[in-house]
Amino acid sequence: MKSIAERDIVNFLILNQVKVEYETPAAWADTNSEFRQYRPDFFLPEYGIWIEHFAMDGKGNVPPWFSARGATDPSEGYRSGMEWKRTQFKKHGRKLIETYYHQWSDDTLIDELKRHLEENAVVLRELKKEEILDLVYQHIPREDYLHELMFSFVNKAKTNSLGVNDIKSRLHLGGWNRKQRAFANLMISIWEEYELLMKEGNMIDFSDMINYALQVMKQEHGHSITRYPHILVDEFQDITDPQLELLKCLVSESGGGTLFCVGDYRQNIFSFAGSDINNILEFENMFPYAETTVLPTNYRCPRNIVEASDVVANLNKMKLKGNTVAASNVDGAMSLVERSAGGSFSKYDDWEFRKGKELLAGLIESKKRGEEILVLARSNHVFDQLKLEFPHSEDVGLRFLTIHRAKGLEADYVVLLGCVSGKYGFPSWVFDDDILDIVKKKQESKSDRIEEERRLFYVALTRCKNQFFVFTSKGRRSEFVGNIEQYLTVKSS
Repeated sequence: MKSIAERDIVNFLILNQVKVEYETPAAWADTNSEFRQYRPDFFLPEYGIWIEHFAMDGKGNVPPWFSARGATDPSEGYRSGMEWKRTQFKKHGRKLIETYYHQWSDDTLIDELKRHLEENAVVLRELKKEEILDLVYQHIPREDYLHELMFSFVNKAKTNSLGVNDIKSRLHLGGWNRKQRAFANLMISIWEEYELLMKEGNMIDFSDMINYALQVMKQEHGHSITRYPHILVDEFQDITDPQLELLKCLVSESGGGTLFCVGDYRQNIFSFAGSDINNILEFENMFPYAETTVLPTNYRCPRNIVEASDVVANLNKMKLKGNTVAASNVDGAMSLVERSAGGSFSKYDDWEFRKGKELLAGLIESKKRGEEILVLARSNHVFDQLKLEFPHSEDVGLRFLTIHRAKGLEADYVVLLGCVSGKYGFPSWVFDDDILDIVKKKQESKSDRIEEERRLFYVALTRCKNQFFVFTSKGRRSEFVGNIEQYLTVKSS
């Protein structure tokens, strides 16, 4: 849609079960230098009715930022175009419904549209709430992404010490766009219900556990707090700000105790859960007397996979360079399973399912006893269908996991699916994180998200002990595949 008003029109039609097409070419119309191919805004194929939404205010003028080809006065040029369109409908005997910008700004657009539709015998059958939810569910290509957003909203809020009332106050202050307000109001209802269920069950979640412990530490000022001579922290790169504050309190109250942390900034992939890569990058500044030991040797992966993963990781925008050494002098097979033809994303999915099933069946048949196969993807939806073909997968050493869930694991054979470019590819170009701005302490840029996607690819690579397979499509290769192309043996299909 090119405007909010157009979006409101199409939403009304869909919610009232009226089939609608957007900018369908009017093949019956004449052409001229301005309208080589006339495309009215909407077409209702069941009724042969066209709808044009004109950006006119009540005085017949267009917004000041409008321009019109061949006219010094944008409003005059726009009105001329309107008259040409009206003439076409009269000349060719077609039905036209007109709506206007001033109706949208006056909040009468939908009422006027409904009146015109009923006058033209268009049947409106309003969907029930349950039907709307089913319709939305059908059009969510990544259900797990929606779950991730909802989880991130609550978790980031708690990580930043915000409660439901704080979110309501932030909303009241204004400055948020329509999408942000809508999602925040939705999440307030969900969050309140969630907290009620937690209270009824006498439960707390992980974020609450950290926040409550931190409150106790600050209130007690060290009194009655157990002192620990040794504090060990694993996966330090995933630490959140409240966890870091709690750790600092424990260290300060433990006097001469020691703090031992292990982490790898290259594996910071949980920002949606509140982790901040700067916490590990600033470790020596936060703990100025710390001694850092670098562990440069990789004992898991074949030599070429270690080299390839270094290439990917070293492309970070912070220009942090690592030089990992492989303990093994042996190279493992790194195969690029590539669809040779182009085509739509759905066709790629069909091809990937067929080739993935074939590859996994062969690996299960040929692998040695005790060897394991790990199928990875950016999101669950990539391998949902494939999992159904292997109902007893764990019995044969086969696991299907998202890369996030596979962190810390390893397998002899790693198969990485869905490494194509595009909105739902890898890297994922779905950046709806601006709807989380209301619960954030600081804003993330698009480049920050791509950096984390790069680290996610690094984690996928470094799960492999023997052979690595990556699936993609020619002409739609992920940029990450391009980064390691020199290490891959192409298997087009």
